[in-house]
Amino acid sequence: MKKRLRQLWEKIGLPIGGYGLLLLICLRVVGAFVLLGSGILALRGLQYRSVGSLFLFLIAAGILDIPIDIFFSALPRALVSLGWLNETWARVFKFVCGILLTMLELLVVDWFMDSITATPLAVCGVAVCFEVIDVLLDKAGGGKDGGAGTDAPQDD
Repeated sequence: MKKRLRQLWEKIGLPIGGYGLLLLICLRVVGAFVLLGSGILALRGLQYRSVGSLFLFLIAAGILDIPIDIFFSALPRALVSLGWLNETWARVFKFVCGILLTMLELLVVDWFMDSITATPLAVCGVAVCFEVIDVLLDKAGGGKDGGAGTDAPQDD
């Protein structure tokens, strides 16, 4: 039974996970374009030479976010299992760390791209928007804790 489940996971689960990651990056880019369309980021100081450079900026930030997000999504689970945090504080910790790390990622990408100029207020706004989208996607994923990433795997 376990062997059949493992084979099924390899045939169906892994490709779905890859497409899910691609969808997450695309949703991030689309979300940023929606915010740009409303003028929120432009008012806060995000300046770019072309839409292509903005698109590249968001793609680079998304790619940089993947390994950092994998590590820091495991950190709240580890702190809960050690007994250093409870479930509520683990959610708060993950949300605040997500915002701060996204701000750092955006500032690093901004540093290396001459075609984008982002003020700290714009970076903060984008980071908060991305983290809210991340929490909403975690909730939509069906986590029992509402996106803290602290529920332990269950063996059947």
